[in-house]
Amino acid sequence: EEMARAAQAMSSTVTKTLPGSMLRLHAARCLALLGPEAHAGLPGLVYILESPTKEPSWEIRQAVAAALGRIGAPLYEDPPAVPPPAGAPPTPPKLRRPVSKTAMDKLAFVLLSDPSSGVRMEAVQALLILGPPHADPLKKEDYKAVAKPYIEAVGKRIKEEKEDGIRVWLYLLAMMYNGESFKENLAHLSGYLNGSDQAMRLNALAALSVLGPNMPEDTFLQVRDMLLHRDPETVAAAMSCLVAAGDLGRKALPELERFAPPAEFPKDVQERLKKLADEAVKAIKTIPAEEKPKDVKKDGPPPPKK
Repeated sequence: EEMARAAQAMSSTVTKTLPGSMLRLHAARCLALLGPEAHAGLPGLVYILESPTKEPSWEIRQAVAAALGRIGAPLYEDPPAVPPPAGAPPTPPKLRRPVSKTAMDKLAFVLLSDPSSGVRMEAVQALLILGPPHADPLKKEDYKAVAKPYIEAVGKRIKEEKEDGIRVWLYLLAMMYNGESFKENLAHLSGYLNGSDQAMRLNALAALSVLGPNMPEDTFLQVRDMLLHRDPETVAAAMSCLVAAGDLGRKALPELERFAPPAEFPKDVQERLKKLADEAVKAIKTIPAEEKPKDVKKDGPPPPKK
């Protein structure tokens, strides 16, 4: 209750203070820090994003979009005070409140309508944080029907978006919300890896890192090959992406262990990259190996003696 009252007070500050004021900006940022517990603060944030005329400052609209992505997130029960016995399978947390449809609807609206690229980028990031929309099994809701408005909004924005930096993350968002588009949008993301634009390579590697263990192996191998890239920042980003791939990262251990930065790199850059490679090796080796399904013919009981 105290959290709800605090969220309502900050939401009131957002709506009642003058447009462009620092107080409005800081109230939005405070709501974001409170996370899903501040769900009561949604009305004020939604009001601000109805139109740029409600708030001409793109920085404040950006902060409000970020806050929607945090307080609109699913809320789960606290973990039990007594941990489960050693070796027991983990118990998934109980859902108290699903992702906010109000927050998702407003962010989709911002994605399509806001003139500021910074605000649109924040809306994409917020929708990634919120994750796919919630289809209530108790109401027998169909996920495809629930997700359709958001999938259509993302698809429309991809066609209209002129900023490549935003489009990279839109491809990832489309993959997250619509599994049927995974292969198509992954090809778009992977295509940036071979481009000449450093910023786009780094954005694409960061987006692929979000896939983590779900990264297809052929894409992973493409990232691994980027250890040979002549741009040091690209090499560093590729190392982070390989670690994010989880158990699949073991396939890059030989290349990381024998990694030697190009001689033309400045000495301090060579030292930094070698240190990053050593840290990547350590990180990957601590990742638990995936359990492989047993071959019944090989690992099953021996045949009966005749």
